[in-house]
Amino acid sequence: MTENRTKSGFFERIAEGYFYGSGNEHYLSHRFDEELTKQQLKSVRSVKLQALSLSAIAGMLGVILLYLPPHWFPEFFTLWTFPLNLWGSTFEIPLFSTLYGLVLAVAEIYFLVFINIRAVHRLAIVCGFPPKEDPEYDMHIRSLVNIGVEKNAKNELSIGLNPWQGYKRYHLILLFVWNKVKASLSNILFKMIIRRVLGRYALRIWVDLAGIPVMAIWNAIAANNVFEHAKVRILAPSVIQYSLLYLQNKHKDEASFRHLSYDILQFLAIKKRSFHENHYLLSINLLRTFNIDPKQEHELGDDFYEKIKGLHPEVKEDIARLLLIGIIIDGSLSFQEKRSIRDMQEHGIFPYSMEEVKLCMQEFVSGKGIGMLKNKLGMQFVS
Repeated sequence: MTENRTKSGFFERIAEGYFYGSGNEHYLSHRFDEELTKQQLKSVRSVKLQALSLSAIAGMLGVILLYLPPHWFPEFFTLWTFPLNLWGSTFEIPLFSTLYGLVLAVAEIYFLVFINIRAVHRLAIVCGFPPKEDPEYDMHIRSLVNIGVEKNAKNELSIGLNPWQGYKRYHLILLFVWNKVKASLSNILFKMIIRRVLGRYALRIWVDLAGIPVMAIWNAIAANNVFEHAKVRILAPSVIQYSLLYLQNKHKDEASFRHLSYDILQFLAIKKRSFHENHYLLSINLLRTFNIDPKQEHELGDDFYEKIKGLHPEVKEDIARLLLIGIIIDGSLSFQEKRSIRDMQEHGIFPYSMEEVKLCMQEFVSGKGIGMLKNKLGMQFVS
């Protein structure tokens, strides 16, 4: 499958230049198939450390450059003001200071995105992913580009899967707003604590600079999220390919497995409550493997558990395996997913304990996904 590379934004074009640029082939000393080597794991840790360090430094410099120059040259930064009348009161807006802060914010954003793009690209090179001969090469590149620029692709909607089935619109709005303001809230709360401790004797400059560790840590956390997202996206294709080949060999003529495929995918989407490239990758490959036509919309019914209970034990066992793979394939376990695991256990359709699920996910994110399928889930091919 190929992806359309037109209508890309500025950051996306930069990322595409990295991935599609010439001269990358000689870095691909060996590609990742089943398990990351010790040398690859060492390189992965090095790329991650660099990305987190640079992001933290960017956050520190952003705060320092925002507060120190106005503190040193207050007359210069308050030279030009603009009167703004609001609710009967007049406020003097410092034009140069405002413009200076805006330029710094934009520069930091550009730098952070560049760090993410570079880290995702270097991670892909270390793992030899995606190989040129992969028929889904362009789709893999597009996915990594989206991760690097933190663009949330909603590809599941194109095949009728909606993780927000049954969710209230106002709840979605609240989640969106919270994600946008929590970094600022962290900085404000930290300043309030400092002010409370130091009281009226605290100098304003030191209160402002108290935000340095907050922004450094916050930037490092954000960079870590991007890095881990890219890593699981790189690790997923081999796990998905192996799993579906195993399931196809066992159930290619099993109508009940085929008929439940869309319900399984929608169930996983709802429990994730988010869009994820790995879930989309699992979904399109599962539909393709079992020759299922994509739908414009598919809603999960209330009888999902009952449908599984009535199946042959061997089919139920493999559906449980597929559910486990779908749960761990984004590298995280949400509260909703943990609750669904306990719920499935109570209904007798999921034989894996919470500890087993976590162990499988740990092996997947550490680059041992195929070994996990073979040894932990018993997905061995019988010759």
